[in-house]
Amino acid sequence: MQRAEANLIVRESTASFFFHPYLSMDYLEATVEGLQDMGYTFVPVTDRK
Repeated sequence: MQRAEANLIVRESTASFFFHPYLSMDYLEATVEGLQDMGYTFVPVTDRK
């Protein structure tokens, strides 16, 4: 989360992360919520040009 916060100073950037499917879904939910709380939005990769 610290790196995601540091990346907020970069304008018009794209960020990504990989979630290992063997980890708890609670961890994924906490990560997504934390990123959204920072102002990140999630879009399908097919929407990127």
